[in-house]
Amino acid sequence: MERWVELLRGYEGCALSSEDYLAQHGASDEEEDVFEGCQRHRAVLKSTVKSFFVLDGALMLPSDRHFFEVVTFVCIFLVPQKGLEECCKWLKTGNPKKTAVFLQFLYSDNAYNGALAREWKSIYDGKFVVDRLVQPLQENAAEMTAFAVRLLASVEQTHRTQSAGPRTTIPKPFKLTETKPKTPAVMAEEPRRPATVAPRAVPDSTYRTPLENQARERRERQKQERALQLLHKAQQDQFSIAAAQPKSQRTQQRMDQYKQSKEHAATYRPPKQKPISAAVFKPVEVKLNAAAVLREERFHRKQIEEEAKRLAALEAGEFDSEAFMRFEEEQRALRQQQEMDEIEKKVLMGQLSREDAIIARHEAVKRRQQAAQDVKAETSLLMQKFMQIKAEQEAANRKLVEETAAQLEAAREAKEKVAEVNAQKKLDVQGESRHLLQQAKEQELLEIEKRDELIRQIRALESAPVSRVKVVDHTETSNMGLMSEMSLAELRERLNLLKTTRAEEEEARRQDILMSKAEREAVLKEKMDTIVQGRLDLERKSRQATARVLKPSLGQSKDAKVLELRERLQAKRADRERLNQASALGSRSSSAGVLASRSTSKPKAVS
Repeated sequence: MERWVELLRGYEGCALSSEDYLAQHGASDEEEDVFEGCQRHRAVLKSTVKSFFVLDGALMLPSDRHFFEVVTFVCIFLVPQKGLEECCKWLKTGNPKKTAVFLQFLYSDNAYNGALAREWKSIYDGKFVVDRLVQPLQENAAEMTAFAVRLLASVEQTHRTQSAGPRTTIPKPFKLTETKPKTPAVMAEEPRRPATVAPRAVPDSTYRTPLENQARERRERQKQERALQLLHKAQQDQFSIAAAQPKSQRTQQRMDQYKQSKEHAATYRPPKQKPISAAVFKPVEVKLNAAAVLREERFHRKQIEEEAKRLAALEAGEFDSEAFMRFEEEQRALRQQQEMDEIEKKVLMGQLSREDAIIARHEAVKRRQQAAQDVKAETSLLMQKFMQIKAEQEAANRKLVEETAAQLEAAREAKEKVAEVNAQKKLDVQGESRHLLQQAKEQELLEIEKRDELIRQIRALESAPVSRVKVVDHTETSNMGLMSEMSLAELRERLNLLKTTRAEEEEARRQDILMSKAEREAVLKEKMDTIVQGRLDLERKSRQATARVLKPSLGQSKDAKVLELRERLQAKRADRERLNQASALGSRSSSAGVLASRSTSKPKAVS
């Protein structure tokens, strides 16, 4: 209980999720279930504890509300799942007085049928409140009330025991007796002191440096050497981009193809209209039911009537809206072309800025390459001095390693001797255990044989033949004295006649249904002919309207500003290509020189 209350109190105001919080505190599966249940039914628990403080808990501390919430969750939701005894064990681990007072309030009839029920129904559905909240309390009210009374009695007994105080001493009367005569005192001999034992000599390990410290110092020196090697490598390779290794012709071709693909991707290409698939215009056969056929036939009939009205109105001199619609389509296409020209201008200006940035980056790379060559010349001189110092340190370290290896070899031999002795003892114990196990198996086999023999005897007694045959005559009646009494053969004959009559009636009804269905299909076929004709008319009108739509000529702009930006972009790209070729030739020549200088300045290995 205390662990549950601690988890619930610590999560208040925490920004972590419930899973992260439980993982951080190392909660068990049972603690996770209780914590998740309290969070899921938080509204019910808070309303219950709030009502308790208003009605019966005026003398309780507000800081105990998490404890009362856990008690509420155990009584309402865990008692039906875990059982009454298990939950009572959990409740005993908490404060007995607070638990008893809260249980008397929770299991009182006025609480769960009065104030608490009203509060719960404002949160959950009424049926859920009655089945899941009120009913468990009613079923266990008597047992939990008696449990609360026992808790209060135990608290009062403990209080009386503590308030009784310590027992008082009862005085007894003195018993006066005659004094015994004193005997003269005799001096006891003083025990002889033992001879002084010579102290043991101080062991050598007291003043010798421990092996652990030596190993730690050796690891520190190795780490320092690795750090110096990494530092030298970083100083030597910090400008490796300036002097790259000469690439093969195939690699250079792939790099050029990659650059061209990037440039092609950066080139603005106006969006193209996707062609309409032929499957869109292909008529799709859809099987319609009777209601759909009637609805569509009515729709096409209404379209024909509206078309006839429109033609009659045009004959009378009414305004034609189709010419106005065509004019609107032309204006819309013109506006769309202007918008695409503006977008292309912005894209071209962005690409020009990118080309300028690439050219500036090439110039910065040249400056860095010159600085890298100067630094490498200075670094090669320092590297020679460092390699000499490193060779001396390696010789000293090698000597120390050999001494340490000799000591480790002696320790390993001692361990092997101890391991051999232990292995021999293990074999002796295993042999004895194997012998005892074999005896136990033989005894068990004897018991199994006796049991099998007893089972065979019982089965032999059970397999004795017993005659249970009874002859039945199907043509004989049961002789019960009933008027409708008949034999089994007559009953079967009557059932066969009844099945034949019902089959004939079903066949007649089936023929009537087929005839009515054929008539309805004929009517629907006439309706479908009308629908097909209407669909053909609609498709023809749709094709005519599509042919009238003006397709905007995107990507073929005639704006002078757009054409000028395109020419400037092509010029910038040509300049960048020239710079790329020049830098590739320079990097190959410089890398060859660097490789030659490295081969000459490489120090000799020191044995």
